[in-house]
Amino acid sequence: MIHKRQLFLFICVAGLLLSLRFPLFSQDITPSQGIEFYSRGQYRQALNCWNALLQRRAHDSLYAWRARTLLDMHLLTEAQKDATEALRLAPENAAYHALLGDIQLAAGLWQEASHSYEKALILTPYSEEWSAKRAYALYMSGEKERALQQLQELQNTANLSLWLSRIHARIALQEKNYMRAIELYSSCIKQSQNIFFFDLTERGVAYLALGQYHKALEDFRLAAALRPSSPLAFYQQALCYYRMGSYHTAMQQIEYCLQQAPSFTEGLLLRATIAQKLQESKSVEACYRQLLKDAPHHLSAYVGLAQYYLSNNRIEQADSLIQACLALNRDHLPALALQYVLYKKQQEDAKAQMLLSYYLQLCRSGSDYYYLAKACFDFLPQERWNPEGLQWAKKAANQQDTYAHNLLWAQMLYKAGHPLRAYSVCVKAIALAQKEHLPAEEALQLKHTLDSLGLDDTPPVIELVSPQADERGHLLVTSATFTIAGRITDESSIRQLHINGIPLALSKGGEFLYTHSLHQPHDTLYIEACDIHGNCDSKRFILDASPLLSRQAPTHQKRRYYALLFATNQYEHWNDLVNPVPDAQAIAHTLRTLYGFEIDLVINPSKEQVLLKIKEYLLKEYQAEDELFIFFAGHGQYDELFGEGYLVTADSRTDDETKSSYLSYSSLRTYINNIPCRHILLMMDVCFGGTFDPAIAKTVQQRGISELNAEEREAFIKEKLSVMTRKYITSGGKEYVSDGTPGKHSPFVRRFLEALRSMGGDDRILTIAELMTYLEVIKPQPRLGEFGDNEPGSDFLFIMPLHNHK
Repeated sequence: MIHKRQLFLFICVAGLLLSLRFPLFSQDITPSQGIEFYSRGQYRQALNCWNALLQRRAHDSLYAWRARTLLDMHLLTEAQKDATEALRLAPENAAYHALLGDIQLAAGLWQEASHSYEKALILTPYSEEWSAKRAYALYMSGEKERALQQLQELQNTANLSLWLSRIHARIALQEKNYMRAIELYSSCIKQSQNIFFFDLTERGVAYLALGQYHKALEDFRLAAALRPSSPLAFYQQALCYYRMGSYHTAMQQIEYCLQQAPSFTEGLLLRATIAQKLQESKSVEACYRQLLKDAPHHLSAYVGLAQYYLSNNRIEQADSLIQACLALNRDHLPALALQYVLYKKQQEDAKAQMLLSYYLQLCRSGSDYYYLAKACFDFLPQERWNPEGLQWAKKAANQQDTYAHNLLWAQMLYKAGHPLRAYSVCVKAIALAQKEHLPAEEALQLKHTLDSLGLDDTPPVIELVSPQADERGHLLVTSATFTIAGRITDESSIRQLHINGIPLALSKGGEFLYTHSLHQPHDTLYIEACDIHGNCDSKRFILDASPLLSRQAPTHQKRRYYALLFATNQYEHWNDLVNPVPDAQAIAHTLRTLYGFEIDLVINPSKEQVLLKIKEYLLKEYQAEDELFIFFAGHGQYDELFGEGYLVTADSRTDDETKSSYLSYSSLRTYINNIPCRHILLMMDVCFGGTFDPAIAKTVQQRGISELNAEEREAFIKEKLSVMTRKYITSGGKEYVSDGTPGKHSPFVRRFLEALRSMGGDDRILTIAELMTYLEVIKPQPRLGEFGDNEPGSDFLFIMPLHNHK
């Protein structure tokens, strides 16, 4: 089977030889010279040949050769023009369609590239390379399932696996699975008879992302030796040295890059960035001007040059560039951020406020808030951006936890007079720089400045959340083994935490968990915490186990009813809600006053706080007829890709692709099912709550009992509570549900409260069946189902004490 590159060379050379029948070329320049230059990687000499030959006569193969040369020089706009012209002259040439696909692939035009490879394969169906590249283009355009299916078909039928490995390596690189990418590229390099330039450069990119700079440089240098006229290998070397903080060496490499391709867009941008680090002002301006000349629609060039002019107080020139950028894209946020700064500088506060409102409506990610905060910090005095700028910087860091975002937040905190808060954020930024393999000299310099201030002589604050100690420092213990939940807060960062000499890790919010087993009736608990400045504090608690030791098995114990309610109005990253907390408070009040429930209301909990509270109920001891009602109100989400519903907690992040900051409904099912209470009803007033369980009950059974005497009533209760209950009711299915009008409860909770206040009719027992008659009228319709270890015939009873019946 003919290799695609061999096919391309054959078609182009054949076309050139045929053209030699005509007096097209001078005796000094021949197509074979251009081919020879190209094969040796001497692209500028090859380009001169194609230019000279095309001046004499247009020919499709010459345009194709020049397009291929321009592609390898990474001059993609010019390459695409030549490939298009070659196809105009020879529209049935499969190799030209594939060449256009290669150019579009390099430019990130994924859908266009897949169409070009499709056309090539229609004309020449049996090319593994084109088929593999088509699959990669589809994958990058978002059609991942279709792309993986095509790759699997190729794997089953293709004789050669080299291009399949190469495409899988590219996918791994795009998915940031760098170790897998390195493994696959190394396999490709071993399989290839001749080392492939892009295998080296792309493996080098993977090494660079992992911070393995010396290995990356080895690959980039070898790639440069293979193609000395390609700007790409020199560009990657420059980027590598820039990441290492070797700015002078980085400038040398980017100069080599631009010698090969003076109009290389990424090269000009990197050169401007390096020049800023080296404080070469004239070079910065020259780079951006060259970029605007070669790529007049490149928005980053307008913004970069406008920033340069603003830093030199050349307001009119900056304004002109910002207007030109916004004329190309009126919603380009970096340009809008600079426009806002200009209005503030010119004291046009009304215009600034209108623009700010528009800007904030467009914000979707942490980077969007970062542009605005960064522009204000760089070009406005502190009193012109504080406190709004601090809020934007904090949102940027909270939504996208990166080095750049945390560094800016730390810098702004310090500038605004909050050095203690700045210190902890600065320490975090340094840790993120190491994780992201970036130079952290700005953060280190800020930390050195903060260290010199001698900040923070206050020890950490130790707080027990559950169980809580009395005034004497005694903790009442009801179980031989129990879990203690607490929180450590400090102006800086905590260096270490020990409980009874055992080191413990803290969560991001400073919370900790410790499981303790009693050794004696009055055991002690000793907690010590130290911050990064060496400030330490300790607390000693006495564990009072006398209730545990005196406990005797009762012959007749009173039935107990527990209500655990979680309600979230305020979110760090999601839109706030208005009704969940008032809804939960109203339910709690009704359950306590009418039905005698013991109430546990948790407001605006984080994921960890939810889990800690559920764990507390996992450790409780229950009688056979005790009941537990669990209620959640707030945001919910369903992820189509994972096929999973999630509870959104107060600290769930909108940019969390792995959903690690969310509480999945499948995990919630497991946790609640494991609570040792035999009778549990879970109620969820959240979006997509119906995805809590895949099986959704459609009907309920009416019990058909109107009024019972006391003995019959107790017998009915015992019968119903003789089997295990694991039921759930959600306010909707796989859909959004209404939060309701502020102050008037959600539609679901309003009907639930009506059911509770009906007091269950004459017998004063409200069953699930009776409850559903109130809820079924709501749109969307609430869902009733079962989960976990539910047994047939189970029910959950809201039982009103008979002495309340008047």
